[in-house]
Amino acid sequence: MTLVELLAALAIVSMLMVASMSVVTGVTRVGRLSQRQDELQSLQAGVRQLLEPDLIHARRYRNTTDGFEIETLSALAPQSLQRKHWPAVVTYQTRQIDDQPWLFRTQVVGAMPPVRQLVGGGISNVDLQDASLPDVLDYDLWGPAPEVWLVTIHFSDADRQPKRFVLQTK
Repeated sequence: MTLVELLAALAIVSMLMVASMSVVTGVTRVGRLSQRQDELQSLQAGVRQLLEPDLIHARRYRNTTDGFEIETLSALAPQSLQRKHWPAVVTYQTRQIDDQPWLFRTQVVGAMPPVRQLVGGGISNVDLQDASLPDVLDYDLWGPAPEVWLVTIHFSDADRQPKRFVLQTK
């Protein structure tokens, strides 16, 4: 084998290695994107699962700049996390912790101490709207709970588009 043949073989092997590395990198990126999508769907499902009973039993609500408050006829028992028919004020609010937004749920039932739960990270805000008035988003004004809610979840990651879902309560 001559030196020219050896260099040609080395060049071919190098190109094959570069091609295989790009395939591995692409597969890794797809895996990461798939994992992020799964995390997003899981987070959205968790928010919806916690939020639905609050909205179904809501009497009135108001949006705030960092979340919303609802007056509801259903609350979570602090020890068991089972739904009870207790009047409560429930607040969903985002807080910045180490430059990362986190969504918290706080409920106040009568004279009981407030109960705070972590809902999830990476959520910059959640908006509630009456689905029959989708262009109206009032802040700090109490309004009656609608029969159909339009819920929008905003994420802090610029790559993630806001997620919306509709919830029929009656």
